[in-house]
Amino acid sequence: MRILEEVAARHEAGQSRRKALAEVAPRQSWSTYLHWWRCSRDREGAPWERQLDGRMPPPPSRVADDIVAAACLLRRLDPTITAESAQALLVAQFGAERGKVSGTVLKRVWKEAGLAQPRGGHRGGPREEVTALSGGGALALLAAAAMETGVVDALGQAVVGLAKEACAHQDDVEPAEADALRDDQGRFTGDYNRAIRGQGGRDPRRDTDAKKRTRRSLRSLRLLQTRPEVVGQKLLALGVSPLITERRGFDGLEGPSGAWLAALGGHAYADTTLDKCLAELALVDAGAALWPTHAQTWQRITAPWCEGEDEARWLQTALYIDATQDPYWTRQFASSGKVSRVGRVMPCLTRVAVMGGPGVPLVVDTHVGTVSLQKALLPTLQRMDEVLGEGELGRLTIVDAEMASVPLLSELAQRPGKWFITVLKGQAVKAAERSHVQPWQRYRQRDLIRAVEVHFDGKGTPEGGLTLRGVEKIREGSRNPTTTLFVTNATVEELTLEEVPDAYLSRWPHQEQRFRNGRNGLGLEHSHGYGGDTVAHVVLSTKLEQADRAVARAEARVERTKEVEAHAQQQLDATEQGARNKSRAVLASAAQGRRSAERALIKAQQEQQRLATMPREIYARDTTRDGIVTCAKLTVLMLLEFVLKEYFGNLRMEPRTFIELFVATPVTIRETRQERTYELQANPRSPANTQRLRDACAEVTRRQLRVGDKRLRFVVVGPEVGSSP
Repeated sequence: MRILEEVAARHEAGQSRRKALAEVAPRQSWSTYLHWWRCSRDREGAPWERQLDGRMPPPPSRVADDIVAAACLLRRLDPTITAESAQALLVAQFGAERGKVSGTVLKRVWKEAGLAQPRGGHRGGPREEVTALSGGGALALLAAAAMETGVVDALGQAVVGLAKEACAHQDDVEPAEADALRDDQGRFTGDYNRAIRGQGGRDPRRDTDAKKRTRRSLRSLRLLQTRPEVVGQKLLALGVSPLITERRGFDGLEGPSGAWLAALGGHAYADTTLDKCLAELALVDAGAALWPTHAQTWQRITAPWCEGEDEARWLQTALYIDATQDPYWTRQFASSGKVSRVGRVMPCLTRVAVMGGPGVPLVVDTHVGTVSLQKALLPTLQRMDEVLGEGELGRLTIVDAEMASVPLLSELAQRPGKWFITVLKGQAVKAAERSHVQPWQRYRQRDLIRAVEVHFDGKGTPEGGLTLRGVEKIREGSRNPTTTLFVTNATVEELTLEEVPDAYLSRWPHQEQRFRNGRNGLGLEHSHGYGGDTVAHVVLSTKLEQADRAVARAEARVERTKEVEAHAQQQLDATEQGARNKSRAVLASAAQGRRSAERALIKAQQEQQRLATMPREIYARDTTRDGIVTCAKLTVLMLLEFVLKEYFGNLRMEPRTFIELFVATPVTIRETRQERTYELQANPRSPANTQRLRDACAEVTRRQLRVGDKRLRFVVVGPEVGSSP
C-alpha cells in the first residue's frame, strides 16, 4: 500500500509510473506492481482489502487407511528405509494413482505413528547406518587383525613422529618462482607446467624425493595435520590395493571394487588420495621410521608362534637373508641386473630381505640394478642388531650359498655370540679341506648325513687358517651321487647334526616361499615411483679401457700373423718344385691364423665402437616410494598370516587362494552407537570354506574387539552348511 501510494503521488506530479517505481522500490519488479495496481483499480472494498487473495486452497487429499498401514509396516520391517524407497514399493503395490505418496506425507504418517527417527540421537531405539558392499569381506578380517595387533596404529604413530621431527629440523625454504603460478589450493596450473618445463630439458617433478625434499617446505604437508590413526589407515589401503586390483599403481581403485576399501573400517580412499599420501610419505622419508617399527612390532607378535612344542628350538633365533630381482621397463639406459624370472639382463630393482623366525619379513632394502650380497650382508646384519636389540632373534644367520666366500665366512665366524649356516659351492668347496670324517647316519627317508671338519687356508683367512664344523649330505641310491656340504660355526651343543641341514633347508618355506607369495597376489613384483637421477657410468670407463687394450692386442696379432704368412710365402717360393707340399701346408696354416686374427680385430673394433656410442651417464631409479609401499604390502602379508593362524585355526592356505575365496565376498556393514556388525555373505558353491569363514567370524567376535566405544561383531549370513542353495 505504501508503494502504491508513493508511486501514485509521483505520477500525479507528472512522473511516469515505471520511473517512480524505480525510485520508490528499486528491487520491486514491474509486473508485480502492475498486479497490485490492477487489484486496487478493479476490486471493491477498503484499499488494503483489494490486495487480498480471495481464492480458497483445495482441501488436502486424505491417504487411504490401507496405504497408511502398508507404509507403517515397511517402516517397522526396515527402520532405515528412506521415503523414496517406500514410495517406490507403494507404487509397485497399489499402482501409480493410489500408491504415489509424497515424501513429506510419508514422513508425517511415520511421525504420527511414532516411527520417525529423531535427529542426532538414538531415542526410541538404536539407529543403524548400513553400508552394503559387493565385495571385500576378507578386508574386514584384515582390519580386525590390524586392530588386534596394533601394527597399523604403530606405523602411523612412527610416520607422524618422523614427519614432525623432519619439519622441526628443516631450514626455511624459499618458494620457487613458478610456485606463484599455482592456484589458491596449491594445485598445478597450465602456466605452472609451462614455466617448469621451460627451465631446462628435464622436468624437476621427476627428480628424486631427496632433491624435492631440499626445495619443498615440509611445514605445508597435510601429513602434519593428519591424525596418526588416519595415516595408518592410508598405509593399510596402500598395502591392500593389490588384493583388489592387479593394475599398476592405484589406478584400479577407480573401478567399482575400489569401494571395498570401506571394509577396512575407514574411508574408501580414491586413487589420487593414495598417490598424494605416498608422495608426502616419500618427502619425509617415511621408510626410515616404517621398517624399524615394522620389524619390532612383528617380532613381538610372532614370538609365540615359535614357542610350540612341535617347533624347532633354533626357529626362535634364526634370520634368513637373501635377495630377489624384479624387472621394470624403461626406455632410458638404466641400472640393470640378471633377472632369473624372465631370463634376461634388464633394468631391475633388487630387494635384499631379512626374514626372521617362521618367515616373518623384518626389513627389506631396495636397490637399483644388481647388488653384491657379499658386500651388503655384514652392513645388513649390523642394522638388524640395532633394530632388534638384545635378544635371541638374530643369534643364528642362515646365508644363501652364493654369498659363501672364504673371506666372508671368516668375518661371520668372528662375530661373538653369533652363529651362521651356509652351503659351500664353486671355488669355496674346492678350497675346503675335509678331515675328521664321521660315519654316515640316516637323515629323513632317502638321505644320509655325516659330520666332517672343514679347513680353509690362504687369502681372507686368519692366521693359522679357518676351521669350521661341516655336515655332508648325500641322496642314498642316487645314480649320480653328489654331496652337499653345510658349514657352521655353531657347536654340537648349540646345533645338533640333524639341526644344521634342517635349519638351512627351512629357507625354502620361510623365505623363498615368502617372495613367491608376495608376487602371487600381493603385488610385490610391481614397483612404485617415477623419479630418478642420472649418475656417472663408472663401469663404462673401465670397459672402454679394456676395449682399447683388446683392439691394440688384436692389431698386434694381425701384424704378427701377416709377418708369419709373408715368411711362409717366401719359403714356398724358395722351395724346389717337387718338395712344396710341406711349405704349402705351412702357408695355409699361416693364412688361416691371419684370417682368424683379422676376424678378432673386427670383433674388438665393433665392441669398441659400441661402447663409444653408449651414454656416459646411467639412469638410477629412486627407490624411496617403492620401499614405503613394500613395507605396506608386507604388513598386509603378515596380517593375512595372522588371520589364517589366529582366526582360521592355523589354516595352511596360499595367499592367492585366500584372495580368490574370501576377498570378493559381499559384506554389509551395520553400525550403531554401540556396535559395528560385519555381515559376510555365505558362498553356497563352497560349503566347506563357508563353514571355515563362519568359525573364523565366531572367533573374531569371541575376542570382543572394539573400535572406540563400538564392539565388533562378525557373522556369516546365508544358507547353512549342508542346505540346498
